Amino acid sequence: MTRSIAAAFALLLLGACSSPSPRPTTAGTFEAQSRDDGIKLFIYREKLAIPKAKPIHYTADPIAEAAKLAKFHPAEQIKRAEFNLKRDARLQAFCPNGYTPIEKYAVLDEIVIRGECIYQERLNTAGK
Repeated sequence: MTRSIAAAFALLLLGACSSPSPRPTTAGTFEAQSRDDGIKLFIYREKLAIPKAKPIHYTADPIAEAAKLAKFHPAEQIKRAEFNLKRDARLQAFCPNGYTPIEKYAVLDEIVIRGECIYQERLNTAGK
């Protein structure tokens, strides 16, 4: 009896390990708004990463410590959020011709990017 339970448990563990884990395809929240006059706006939000508080102590290499903290700078996180937004399937479906950013900022614990869809495909004017 215990052998069959152990075998079933082992099969369950092997099955769980071999199945692919689902990966989230979106990093933030996407709110779309279509107005009656045809204007399509959106708001994209991501959580702002904040470094964990550490006790005050002497750092042997302040340059290395500063490099670690640089990824938490709001401007760097906004760049990462823009990158994530451009790859977001919800934006691509809502704004197939791209978008124009209206504003982007980091406040309190979130990054916010507001934008408006481009309504027609851009024409290639390089040859004219």
